[in-house]
Amino acid sequence: MGFEYIIQYKSGSENMVADALSRISSSSLLLMAVSTIHSDLMRLIEQSWASDFHFQEVIQQKQQDANAFPKYQLVYGQLSRKGKLVVGTDDSLKTKLLQWAHSSPFGSHSVEMPL
Repeated sequence: MGFEYIIQYKSGSENMVADALSRISSSSLLLMAVSTIHSDLMRLIEQSWASDFHFQEVIQQKQQDANAFPKYQLVYGQLSRKGKLVVGTDDSLKTKLLQWAHSSPFGSHSVEMPL
């Protein structure tokens, strides 16, 4: 992807962000650890399979014979290929996913884009 990052060491008194994170109370930390994200994303992905004839066939065949379509895996009702969740041919869903991934804090461009 061509991202360039520079990692710089900051001593304790200069490193305010790390200091603030290290001083989070245990109750706040527990709350962060047990919080969940509620999204209809999985439902939308499943709908994309239902509207895609190819993936409908893949899922039906995999349910009958685990060896059918060996490039795909069906685990707990989730269709994946090479360990990645498959998305059907729903262009609006693909756009939402790209916008979400691009704007997430892990994607290097932090702009909020609600799903």
